[in-house]
Amino acid sequence: MATQKFSHLSSKYLIKALGTLTMNGSIGNAYVVTELPDKAMLVINDAVLTGNLTVTVVGSTSATGASGFTTIKTHVFTSGTQNCSVEVDSEEVSFAEDQAGVDFKTVVFRLTGTNTNTVKAAAMVLPLHRRADLTATGTGTLT
Repeated sequence: MATQKFSHLSSKYLIKALGTLTMNGSIGNAYVVTELPDKAMLVINDAVLTGNLTVTVVGSTSATGASGFTTIKTHVFTSGTQNCSVEVDSEEVSFAEDQAGVDFKTVVFRLTGTNTNTVKAAAMVLPLHRRADLTATGTGTLT
């Protein structure tokens, strides 16, 4: 049995491990943020890139992140072994919404890359809207 101490990170942020993603030309949606974020980040660790990896952050008019894409930002990482991240904040999301004249229901991290690229990834989201009484206090127990 292990003891978990609740902290600012565990009570305010959503941290989602995505595991190892193996590229097949395009993964498409690596992670869909279903609650509009104050800040959201895709963290990539020990990516083995045999070619370029493109991370595109898009806003989607779909609640599932399946369609209605508007590009917010794009970054290309070159081949080699990389530790990297791509972050988007609420100001960038709002600006893209204004420019496109739409309201996003989700924000999506999309990946495109060379076949056989392997990417160990996690997503970290700080929600735009806080809710009362969700911050844990004291200690919890993991079993």
